[in-house]
Amino acid sequence: MPNSLRCLIVGENPGDVTSEYFYEPPAHPKRDRVRVRRELLEGLQKVGLIAEPTLEAFRDAGFLFDHGIRCPLPSATVSQERRKATRYASERAAHALHLIPWLKQARFVWVMGHVPAATQPRVRPRPIHTSGQPGAPSQATLRASKRAGTRRSHPNSA
Repeated sequence: MPNSLRCLIVGENPGDVTSEYFYEPPAHPKRDRVRVRRELLEGLQKVGLIAEPTLEAFRDAGFLFDHGIRCPLPSATVSQERRKATRYASERAAHALHLIPWLKQARFVWVMGHVPAATQPRVRPRPIHTSGQPGAPSQATLRASKRAGTRRSHPNSA
């Protein structure tokens, strides 16, 4: 857990029961099998938001990763939830109340995919950045949002 939460990143789901956990350090750092972790850490380092592509640097820079749906699910179920989420009809996304404490603390929120985007109107109406791909919001995006004191509004926000 970071000392000061700069940016909460919300992914869709941790995968099925055989998937590796985001915060479990990879067995071989040069061969990280968790794509979202590998690409996220490399992307954040590439744009200069973390010093090195490690979970420690991620935490020390004030980043936290969580999922809109925390329970492991088969890919077919995640696909169904993703389709429902595009219409804000995913009950699992609607009950992502575990995110509320982090959303209250985070200066910025980055949602990756339809499922976490569908959680946002219920728990925080204005995400800063949405993306379907791992990577990183640019420093310019984070700086501009901080300077303006605004976040990109969600279409359903008041």
